[in-house]
Amino acid sequence: MGNLTSEKIRRKLVWQTICAVLIVVVLITLLAIQYTQFWALSIKEKQLQSQLDTLQKERTIFEQEYNYKSSDEFIEDYAH
Repeated sequence: MGNLTSEKIRRKLVWQTICAVLIVVVLITLLAIQYTQFWALSIKEKQLQSQLDTLQKERTIFEQEYNYKSSDEFIEDYAH
């Protein structure tokens, strides 16, 4: 009987170990997926920030051009 109980305990420990390993593998996989998504979002953020910087520079140029073309100086130069 002692041998049978020992065998049951061993089987139970094997299944617990298998389940624990599977849980760890799943958690590591989920962590890797989250890290990959974070990395992709970081790259996208850098791209969008670069676009925003470019658009802000263009806006400044357009505002300067608009202000100049709205000025009396431009109107006088254009009239001549």
